[in-house]
Amino acid sequence: MLLAIDLELYVSKPLPLISWSGAFVSMLARNVVKCVGEGLNLVAVSPLVDKDWRPVLSGRRVRQYREQVVLEVGTNLRTRITYEILSESTAIGQHLITCVQELLSRYGLEVAAIEFKFLDKHAVDDLPRDVPHAQQYLLSLQFYPTIFVFRGWRVLYPSPSRLIYSLARAVSKHYELRYENMKKLVHKLTRYIELLRDGTGIVELEIGSNRTIKAFWGEVLYGVYGYENMSILRLLLSLGEIINVGKSRGIGFGSIKLLHIKPL
Repeated sequence: MLLAIDLELYVSKPLPLISWSGAFVSMLARNVVKCVGEGLNLVAVSPLVDKDWRPVLSGRRVRQYREQVVLEVGTNLRTRITYEILSESTAIGQHLITCVQELLSRYGLEVAAIEFKFLDKHAVDDLPRDVPHAQQYLLSLQFYPTIFVFRGWRVLYPSPSRLIYSLARAVSKHYELRYENMKKLVHKLTRYIELLRDGTGIVELEIGSNRTIKAFWGEVLYGVYGYENMSILRLLLSLGEIINVGKSRGIGFGSIKLLHIKPL
């Protein structure tokens, strides 16, 4: 079973962020595991985003300099942490909320709202997949800093095929669906999606210990052909918003947000 925790936060004292905000959330998420005890495994985190869903790009490298971001008092933020629940006896409830609140408060972050979403393999059928009937669709996605990989190469643009293969692998891993059984489906989907507009750019982010990673981020427009193809992709994207896509999901990379699906 997966547990996604959606957090709305506000800053109660100035918080300087030297490294990538996704790595900061990852550090907090791992400390929550220690606080709660055994039974949780970190799957993915999103970076900190502001009230307009823009990412906090702290730790950005510009030439040889590292940009520091200071979060001012009163700033509203959001993030998501996704865990795999390894034991049915894992204490969730109030103990988990207390751990989250105590750890965040150490850094001057107060919880304005917290929401738990539990997803087991049966809950997949309850996720959105309905789309208007049409033959052609415009699909708009927001990528937060993301890294795709193809046979060891970094793919730093929103490749449609890398998106679909990444979604399929992640879904297979966490929902006990055999990846081999999805290959034909995935191969078909890649033939019916194309990148129409790429509004992304590349950013270099420090993730700690003076290590940097390059990633792409920005808004993207895809064209998708076929009602059945769009329905399946809609389901995969619903899961992708929870478990992220691409590489280094546990330190805040690969977070996506579905903006709209427009039938033509």
